[in-house]
Amino acid sequence: MKIDPIRMFLPIQLGAVFCAVLVFALAPPAQGRMLLVPILPGSGAHLAADAIDRGAHLVAPGPAPGSIVVDGTRSRIVPGMLWRGVIPMTAVFVDCGDPKGGAR
Repeated sequence: MKIDPIRMFLPIQLGAVFCAVLVFALAPPAQGRMLLVPILPGSGAHLAADAIDRGAHLVAPGPAPGSIVVDGTRSRIVPGMLWRGVIPMTAVFVDCGDPKGGAR
């Protein structure tokens, strides 16, 4: 039986490219709005307070239950969030407030 490398490796390569694009598209920006989404039970209990302690400014509630949109610096906000069960991601796809930071 002959193995066709194109049929074997093309789906794997396409899957890897799709995952990489998804990760880069959802990665939080170095500075700006981020969506913090708690994914474990209890991980959102003190999320707003933890974000504020890390220098974030609260913008609005997020689209998912318990999630919040914050404005701040990734290097101050993101460290430790994954260990607490919170996924930080970009908030460019979330429609809340105006670009200058005011609520609608």
